[in-house]
Amino acid sequence: MGNTPTKSRSPRVRANDVIAGLVVGAVVAVTSQSLGALIFSGQTSIATSLGTTASLITAMICGWLVAWRGSTPGSVATPQERVAPILALLAGVVAADAPEDTTPESMAATLLALLAVTAIAVGAGLYLLGRMRLGNLTRYIPYPVMGGFLAGSGWLLVIGAIRISAGIPGFSSATAWRLLEPRLFSQWISALLLGGMLFACLRLWRKPMAFVLLLVGAAPALFLVANLAGFSIDDLRRTGWLPASMADQMAWREAWTELVQGGVRWEVLPSTAGIIGSVLVTAALSILFNASGIELLVREEADLNRELRVAGVANLVGGMLGGLVGFQSLNMTRLAHDLKGQGRFVPVIAGSVCGLALLAGPVAAAYVPKLLLGAVLCCLGLGFLHDWVIRSFRRLSKSDYTVVLLILAVIGAFGYVEGVAVGLMAALLLFVHNYSRVSVVTHLLTAANHPSRVDRPELHRRILEERGGEVLVLRLQGFIFFGTANSILQQIRARAESDDELSLRYVVLDFHRVSGLDSSAAFSLSRALQLAEKHQFQVLLTHLNPEIRRQLREDVFRSDEGPWHRVVPTLDHGVEWCEEQLLADAKLTVSNAVPLRLQLKEHWPSPEGLEAFLGHLDRMEIDQGAYLIRQGSAADALYFMESGQVSTVIETSTGDRRLRRQGPGTVLGELGLFLEVPRTASVVAEKPCVVYRLTSARLQEMKERNPALAAEFYQFMTHFLAERVVSCNRVIRAFME
Repeated sequence: MGNTPTKSRSPRVRANDVIAGLVVGAVVAVTSQSLGALIFSGQTSIATSLGTTASLITAMICGWLVAWRGSTPGSVATPQERVAPILALLAGVVAADAPEDTTPESMAATLLALLAVTAIAVGAGLYLLGRMRLGNLTRYIPYPVMGGFLAGSGWLLVIGAIRISAGIPGFSSATAWRLLEPRLFSQWISALLLGGMLFACLRLWRKPMAFVLLLVGAAPALFLVANLAGFSIDDLRRTGWLPASMADQMAWREAWTELVQGGVRWEVLPSTAGIIGSVLVTAALSILFNASGIELLVREEADLNRELRVAGVANLVGGMLGGLVGFQSLNMTRLAHDLKGQGRFVPVIAGSVCGLALLAGPVAAAYVPKLLLGAVLCCLGLGFLHDWVIRSFRRLSKSDYTVVLLILAVIGAFGYVEGVAVGLMAALLLFVHNYSRVSVVTHLLTAANHPSRVDRPELHRRILEERGGEVLVLRLQGFIFFGTANSILQQIRARAESDDELSLRYVVLDFHRVSGLDSSAAFSLSRALQLAEKHQFQVLLTHLNPEIRRQLREDVFRSDEGPWHRVVPTLDHGVEWCEEQLLADAKLTVSNAVPLRLQLKEHWPSPEGLEAFLGHLDRMEIDQGAYLIRQGSAADALYFMESGQVSTVIETSTGDRRLRRQGPGTVLGELGLFLEVPRTASVVAEKPCVVYRLTSARLQEMKERNPALAAEFYQFMTHFLAERVVSCNRVIRAFME
């Protein structure tokens, strides 16, 4: 991981960086205490100071390392409010699974050890994701699922704000009624109101300085009001407005003593596997979402895999020192950006401020009102709820928005794991529903508007235009599964049972753009063969890849040809085969070729001119397999086919590719002759042919000696080329409909 070069910055810009770093550091320090109080609550509330210390360690270590090795300048890393509600669940696991004789000190030490293990495990997972360059894979998580997850995080942060400010361990029917007690009500409602004001300053009004002043002035304002009302500091502690004295808190040294002396209950570790996994998924996705948002702020592209690796290293180091999970914070980076701080100096200063708070110890934290701690959590939670409940109402579709609300409700009622599971299931069902509405049939055509690439005599073309509706062509795409396979059968049945004057004779299914199919699709194809037998039509399957061909051989047919089906290499070959059957029914085949004079007679301007023109042609007989035209050669003639059959192919390093097949009544090589460019393809005789050649020299002689005859020739060629354009337009129109 290389360092991004640091741009030269003016003294004024440096001053903005210092101010932004100091403000962000102070906010992160206060937030760290909020997160510590959120995680260490209930039976582990004796060690709230440990949570604050762990948060400050994370803010310092992650802040410095991300500032040093991150791919985007000015990116601030902090202990994360997005995963803090999940980490708070660890306290519940410890309380539920620890033996009954476990002391509060042992529970607190166990929780601290589990937090460190979680940080190390998440750090290793993030580093491996980045090292294996799998960062982009996490983008495949459905967007509404992530939105619902973050909305659930916001809800739990608001609930955590109420818990911390009111000083209750959790919510139940009993504690819910206690919240209406005047003292508790005034505490948590004040926290929510202050949190709402902080949120409004930061996110709605875009006034970061007002946010800073309100945050800094909240504690002095509370002490001033308390003093005027005659309340002392001890009174504020006794009534729950201030945290308990840090003298009663479990010290960091005592926690390590519990660890060394075996007081940590490691037997509860297996029960936390699901929570650790949730934290890892949330961290990986949050880093990618945050990195994308930071890209827009700093206007520099982020290396997602590098961001994962640096966050992984930071969590490994922080976890070994007893820290929490931390990574890049979009909120704090945005706050720094709003304060005009954009360089790498900002997160370094912010991390240093948290380091100073760590050195100051827990004494100062005892004078931070619970009101302020709850307000910060409420502000952060309202930010998530605003983004994913209010703003996403217009950005997301109704179905996606419903998924977000569903996940939010499940998380609020049951928990994170249940919410994510329900969200993924809802997103999967929504995907299946939406994808099944997208037809796998890209084009519904017939042989009349999608003829084969075979040039035929005009009589043959007329017959095929009249009877082309007897051939149904379905071009398929994507993965065909149980949600879409039945639509193919329905369209075939609708055509077979329609009252069309032309009965259905052939159905061509083109699998060229089909990536795969499941057993339901194979079953639908077997039903299509049953339908073919009932209505007496044949099914042609084209462009089958080896895997699909093997699957159909096992589930649908045993051989490539049967009474009601046929496997054909390409769509063009399939349509060509159907056309040959239609022509055979009309007693018309290629062998019914007529003399060139009769072929040209219908559209030649005058009989006299036609006789004179034929005198300028040279008759040639071409053996099977011989080249009539060679790719890259000079274009010195054009050819009129009287009988036989040829193919126009492009010669490539991987083999010849057929473009068209031509029979009697067609013209070859006219574009090269008229444009005077080398031949772009080769023409090979598939059967013995009789052709008539008009050389460029004879054409020039005709133009010089008999301009009227040359004009008739060009008039005939104009009609011939116009018919070709009309045929191409018919195909294009069919694909556009």
